[in-house]
Amino acid sequence: MASGEVISLCTVKLIREEGEIKDWLAKNPNPPLMVEGYERGAGFNLQQLNQHNHQTSKERLEDIAEAQKRIKNKTFGACVDCGQEIPDERLMLLPYATRCAVCQSKKGLKVH
Repeated sequence: MASGEVISLCTVKLIREEGEIKDWLAKNPNPPLMVEGYERGAGFNLQQLNQHNHQTSKERLEDIAEAQKRIKNKTFGACVDCGQEIPDERLMLLPYATRCAVCQSKKGLKVH
């Protein structure tokens, strides 16, 4: 389990990031279906990028909500796979991390 200081700092980071994402989504409620003023291929790629950004933002909000639940349930900072403590440095960088770097790499997922 993470220390109280790390939990406090991560809580602030989570709240700030959640607010930034919600603000961005409010300003950009739906990715455009068509981007005007670009060549067909370039517009299509920009459309894909916009859709990807929306999807990634929504997924990050889910990650943040899950991290906030772990803080409330006092399981924040414990790896969901091995139960070992996630290093403070990793939590400070990725406060929504659910796995230690070893388990993250075993899953074949990117270790930030």
